[in-house]
Order: sequence, then structure tokens, then C-alpha cells
Amino acid sequence: MGRPLAALLTCAFFLLPACGGGLRSTITGTGPVEAPRIQIPDQVMGLVVQQEPVASDVEEVERPYLDAVSIFSLREGDLLRASFQVSRFNRIARPNSTSFRRLVTSQLGGSVPEELEVGDVTVYSTSGNEQRVYAWIEDRGFFVLQVHQDFEFPRTLLRRLIDLEIDL
Repeated sequence: MGRPLAALLTCAFFLLPACGGGLRSTITGTGPVEAPRIQIPDQVMGLVVQQEPVASDVEEVERPYLDAVSIFSLREGDLLRASFQVSRFNRIARPNSTSFRRLVTSQLGGSVPEELEVGDVTVYSTSGNEQRVYAWIEDRGFFVLQVHQDFEFPRTLLRRLIDLEIDL
């Protein structure tokens, strides 16, 4: 597994509710929750998009704010260029709260995230191991894009993904 994908899964585990056999509801603690049905093109900026399996071996998570996670790899041939996590917040989450947004986005990288405006969307940007990390929240959606530092157009890729207006 590439570094961006491994780091993205780490982020998901911080936010993901306890699960086993499938994603589980954090409100009731029972019953599988379907992953969000997401329409993403097969290619974005020439990168092949492929949905990745989400590991389900997390037993305990202290802050379970998500009820569904999907992760996509974006590849140029065999080379992983970026990872894209699309998650849905559960009813415990407070995505409209500034303090909640800062709490969630502070877990993403090795530095304090800076806020960028991409159109009318606030994006939190930080860096990690040889990658740039971008996160944004829209309604109940939590989106994290990790782009390898060698990719020439990370902000263009970010804009293209934001423009998809993914509905959860």
C-alpha cells in the first residue's frame, strides 16, 4: 500500500466508528451501514480512479464521527499519485461547528492546517510524508485528498474533485 493511502486509512480510523463485518452505526452500535454510493468519473485529469477496500479491523475508536467511508486511489499507470477519501458524518458530528472542523482537520498532517478558499469552499491544507493533504467539509460529507509531492498539479486536482459536488 502506498504512503498516501496508508495515511488516509489512518485518518479514517481516527474518525471511523468501531466496526467489524461491515461499517456499523455509532448511534445504535448495531447493523451494517452501507458505504455511500458515490459517482466519481473513472478518470480525473488523466489519473485512473479506483475504489479501494476499507479495512474493517478497528475495534475501538474514541471519537467515532463517521458512519461511512469510501477510499479511492488515483493512479498514473502503476504509480499512485493521490488518494481520495469520501466520508459521511454521523449524527454525533457537528460539521457546521468551527471547533469541530478544526479538531477533525488537525489530525490530518504533520503541521497545523492552513485555510484556503477554493471557490466558495473552505479547504484545510497541510503536509505529510512526501505529500500534500487537503480536506473540506460540505454538509455531512468529509473529503480528504492526499497528493504525492511529485504530482505537478495538486490544486487543479483539488478543484476538479470539489467541482464534482459529490452527494452523500
